[in-house]
Amino acid sequence: MDQFNDAVITLLDEFDGIAKDNPEIGDTDVREHLATVLFASFITPRLGYTLPEKFGLFSETANAQMKAALAHFITIITFFNDIPNFTTPQERLSALQSKEIVSAQGSLFADYFGYIDPI
Repeated sequence: MDQFNDAVITLLDEFDGIAKDNPEIGDTDVREHLATVLFASFITPRLGYTLPEKFGLFSETANAQMKAALAHFITIITFFNDIPNFTTPQERLSALQSKEIVSAQGSLFADYFGYIDPI
């Protein structure tokens, strides 16, 4: 679980860095893009899913940074799909939404992805 938490913290730290120059990262449009990515790649994985090029951020650079951060994160967390406590979509979602996982700047999962209702 520590490796999973570390991966989420790293992602949140990267998002905090992107947010410095891109306050729209907290917009509903961006959150919806991010939720789609998480569901399709980890929570309820779809075979053959590929990351989009845009996530609703205003600059091409910010979208590229977001894609790189998500690609790295997904590469790490997909290894958790088949281990105990991560076998159901709800277990994976609950692990992501843990309030114990906090970035260096105090950000939580919900700050970037919003709260996602139980499945």
